[in-house]
Amino acid sequence: MSSHSSEHFVLPIKYVVIFFAALVGLTVLNLITAQYQLGPWNLYIAMGLAVVKAVIIVWFFMGLHWDKGFNAAIFLSSLLFIMIFVLFTLADVLTRGFVSPEQADYYGLKSPVHLISKEKLEQMEKAEK
Repeated sequence: MSSHSSEHFVLPIKYVVIFFAALVGLTVLNLITAQYQLGPWNLYIAMGLAVVKAVIIVWFFMGLHWDKGFNAAIFLSSLLFIMIFVLFTLADVLTRGFVSPEQADYYGLKSPVHLISKEKLEQMEKAEK
C-alpha cells in the first residue's frame, strides 16, 4: 500500500447552488441581450458573459480556488499562451492582402488598397442617394 494520502476538497452544497444560480442567471442575461441589436456590442457582451461563466466554472466548480497555487499558475500560463497564439493568428489573417501605396510604389506592386480623395468620396455618397 502507498503511504501517500491526499485530501480532496468537497464543495458544500450551499456553494454549488449559489454558483449554479449565478450561471443560470448569466445565461438568462445572455439570452436577453441577444434579443437586442446592439451592433458590435453584441459580441463584446456575449464574450464578456462567457468569460465570467468560464471563470466561475474553472475557479469554483473545478476547485482551482481551493487547489495549490502551482495548478493555478499552470492554468493561467496555458491561457496566456493560447491568447498569444490567437493574437498572432489574428495579426496574420487580418493583415493579409494589405499593401500600402508606398510599398506598392517602391516594390512595383499592384495594391488592392486605393486611397479615395474627399471629393471622390462625396461624389460616391451623392450617387448612392
